Amino acid sequence: QSQHYGQFVYSTLENLANSTYPSQRNISRMASVALPLAKPFRLGAQYSQNLIFSHVIPSRNIASYLQYAQISSKYSLIPEVLYVKSKSEMGGFDMPNFEFALQTQGVQTLINKLVGPLNREELSSGFNIHTRKDAKPEGSLWLKAMGQMERIITIDTLRSLAREGIIEYESKNQFRVNFHKTLPLMDSYVVFPAESGLEIYALQKAPAMVSVQGKIQVETEGRFDLRQNQYPEEIKIKTDLKPFLCMTRTVEAGIITPFTQEIFAAGHKTH
Repeated sequence: QSQHYGQFVYSTLENLANSTYPSQRNISRMASVALPLAKPFRLGAQYSQNLIFSHVIPSRNIASYLQYAQISSKYSLIPEVLYVKSKSEMGGFDMPNFEFALQTQGVQTLINKLVGPLNREELSSGFNIHTRKDAKPEGSLWLKAMGQMERIITIDTLRSLAREGIIEYESKNQFRVNFHKTLPLMDSYVVFPAESGLEIYALQKAPAMVSVQGKIQVETEGRFDLRQNQYPEEIKIKTDLKPFLCMTRTVEAGIITPFTQEIFAAGHKTH
């Protein structure tokens, strides 16, 4: 574990020292002073690390920031914790895009069965899971988008989806998935005064439409009885899902005139 700890600390100092993001100028100078005193650790991508990618366009006063961190374990090549954060800066203001963390501790076997060999070109739609009584699967996904919407998805979340009818049982251990939802990732409206005495407003919206339809089939070999503490020897899961994601982002700024009660605005819309 000392190797994981050493590479995570050293990669954090090294990436902060090389960061060009405007809001990290002070901490970047501090990291540059501490970096020569640290012991170098460059052991590989399978060890814990914290990476920062930044880019600045001085002529337009725009900067972008992407952070990727992982906490790995000596027992598996699959990281136990993944963290990703993205944000931008325009005119001295930070604009968070998205941020999420995925915890996979205790479910390495499931991920290995899903991904399969490293030389595959695509994910497998069917895989087998050998159950273990002493390993309780635990995992969670934390998501924060546009600095406003925050979600945590756990195993209990899947159970609530079944109660709401989003996941329905059909027959022969087959489940139908029918999930449709609109998510307001960002909906902010800010008004501030200017030297001319007129009010300036800034509007930013980012609604997203998420749709997942398909079927999931579960096949078991062996007897399964929770009352007698009997578990199947093998579980086979087959999936046929069709996800769809559509997001529209609107950024608008304008001036509210008290004379004509009209709004002069200019903006940008992406889909």
